[in-house]
Amino acid sequence: MSPWKEKTMARSTLVSPSEADKQYAKASNLVRPAIFFLVTAVIFLLLSGYIPGGIALFFSVYCLLLGIASAFLAVTQMLRRYDRWIVHVEGKGISIRPTLALVRVKQIAFGIGIACAPIAIIIEVLVTHSAVGTVLSLITGLMFSTMFYFMFMSSPHRLWLIHQGPIIEFTPEDVAFRSLIDKSATRIPWDRHPTVKGFSPIPDTGDQLPLMYVSADGANRDMEFDMTGIPIPLSRVDSLVTYFNNRPEKLAMLASSEGARMACAILTAR
Repeated sequence: MSPWKEKTMARSTLVSPSEADKQYAKASNLVRPAIFFLVTAVIFLLLSGYIPGGIALFFSVYCLLLGIASAFLAVTQMLRRYDRWIVHVEGKGISIRPTLALVRVKQIAFGIGIACAPIAIIIEVLVTHSAVGTVLSLITGLMFSTMFYFMFMSSPHRLWLIHQGPIIEFTPEDVAFRSLIDKSATRIPWDRHPTVKGFSPIPDTGDQLPLMYVSADGANRDMEFDMTGIPIPLSRVDSLVTYFNNRPEKLAMLASSEGARMACAILTAR
């Protein structure tokens, strides 16, 4: 069992699961970023005569790729089927696997950004043949490469830190939460009545992690879990936890196919 995540937040600042769903959906909507990156790609192309050509062409292609990736992810978000992320293990219960597409795209984008300096120099040498442009591309590229490196290293969800297991598990004995970079799951027995107390507000910029706060009998403070990668609405998680808290006699059903279908119906309800 992993250590209790016991960070507190003033109750007045927490938002309800349904409100958190709205905020999270708005913050993670990739339609606007897709449009922004595609427009920015055109702008950098137009600026190629005013700024170092290597930098202009690098960021034009870079933003074009980000725009295409954002558009693709936006479409997959709209077509997402929640049930594909829910796994039933006969005799044990159900688990929810995280979706990592957006996390992976961000990490790849940082990685390409780190390579800005050498790529910009290669473009400058092959395309413009300008010594001054090469020097300017080198200096500017190094600045951007350094910036992307620090962004990459400050990211909490670097790919090699992410576990390969489920983000949430429901079993007849307990409910387990495991944020993407937790080494082990935090298991809360049902007899301790785990309760979702609320979520931290999520601004439109999306720079705030979707933090969920859970209370349990005997714990001095609410436990904090980063729900980045959760593939289903946060309110559905709250609904299933509440359902089993109010109907403990139904817990044994989680190990059966019938119980799993019932739990999946709650989790995937629109």
